[in-house]
Amino acid sequence: MLLFFAFLNSLFQMSKPKEALSYEYQLEVKQLTEPTQVRWGYWLKGKAYVIDSTLIQQPQSTARFSGKINLPAGLYFFQVGSTAEVLDFIINEEYQLTFSTHYSALQDSFKVEKSIENGPYLDWKRQKRANEIKVNLLKTSLQTLQKTTRDPAALDKQAKEIRRLREEFDTYSRQLPQQFPNALFAALIKADLPPAIPSTIPPVFPDGKVNPAYMHYFRAHLWENIDFNDSRLLRSPVLARRADDWMQLQPSQLDSVKANLDASLKNTIGKPAFRNALLQLFMERFDQPSYGGNETMLVYLFDQYFPNASSVELDTAAWLRLQFKANSYRPTLPGRIAPNIELPDTSGSIIPLYSKQATYTLLYFFHPQCTQCQLTTPEVYEQTKPYLNKGLQVYAVTTDVESVDDWKQYANSKLPGWTCVFDTSKNSDIEKMYATQALPNLVLLDEQKKILVRRLPASDLAKVLASILKGS
Repeated sequence: MLLFFAFLNSLFQMSKPKEALSYEYQLEVKQLTEPTQVRWGYWLKGKAYVIDSTLIQQPQSTARFSGKINLPAGLYFFQVGSTAEVLDFIINEEYQLTFSTHYSALQDSFKVEKSIENGPYLDWKRQKRANEIKVNLLKTSLQTLQKTTRDPAALDKQAKEIRRLREEFDTYSRQLPQQFPNALFAALIKADLPPAIPSTIPPVFPDGKVNPAYMHYFRAHLWENIDFNDSRLLRSPVLARRADDWMQLQPSQLDSVKANLDASLKNTIGKPAFRNALLQLFMERFDQPSYGGNETMLVYLFDQYFPNASSVELDTAAWLRLQFKANSYRPTLPGRIAPNIELPDTSGSIIPLYSKQATYTLLYFFHPQCTQCQLTTPEVYEQTKPYLNKGLQVYAVTTDVESVDDWKQYANSKLPGWTCVFDTSKNSDIEKMYATQALPNLVLLDEQKKILVRRLPASDLAKVLASILKGS
């Protein structure tokens, strides 16, 4: 335990106190029915880390965490039992705090005694939850009204009430940072606020058409409420949440996404801790499979902002893994012509990928013995069936085949209508060419065999096929 706390202290180098201070944080869990584990931890660059845990039970249902160590200002949390939700609270030079909650309503009943930071912060969170409940009930009611009435006055009244509740809470939230300019709770609240868009830029025009200037302004000012001079915000999830918002708001044109990425990172010039945190958050998100250009953006981000490991505070092994991933994606990035594949099918005939004439070709890399493939392949097959020979062909590739006869039996019986080819090589050049070490792997090509999507999630396939082959 002493070694662990020494390691933890090394993570908290930006803490204010020069000498370690004694701390004690207590959480009483009322209505406890069985022995329960309580964890105590902290947020750092959008990730949660557990510091310590203890087992509590009736009648002494209070978890106590105490010690002597520098605790920098930031957002910390309790986690009660096996629930995934956490009870966030603030540590900002308050080293003796007592909390309580009810086991049956952890969030709604979470309270603190005499805390300058946590009193108003927890009150704001309760009001936020209450407001969201009211808005959601009104939205459900509005949806019902839209199905049962054509009275525009009734619909307008409901919509106005939703707007009123949202605007009222938004005004209240924006006032707190002004009233408490130095408080951490106010900085956290402000960092989660959306940009304030001038009333001169309405979301829609009078004719009901969307105003593109509204979204442009929203994207351009997305980061304005985050104070990149306040290192306390690094010890919270606000950067990670804003990175998620940023991903959702990006247009389909990759050149625009690159420009938006560069503009976002300009906010962190001269602030290396924030810059490295944001770079790693973007890299994690671009490393997720998607219907879009995530791989292109991952390569761009690596080339532009990851010149070496030390520049982004990564260990050499982690940086080399990123380099390998970026280099493996380069030959088959969306927009490039797919490298040709020439392999035998179930009859033993060599079938080149380029010989398949179709409006769209789905390259499907799988292996019948792969556990995930066994779950995914039947779903992919059913999703492609309505479009086979109606503009879509499937070219299914299996590498590392040990028993050709077993593979042929599987392909012929389970996947009729697909062109199935195989490679017995133990170290397939095709796997390297398409970076398909993780199976199953879907790649969508157009009529010229240009790559449209790499690592297309199987869960998105039906939606994508319906969109591009509509009316077939």
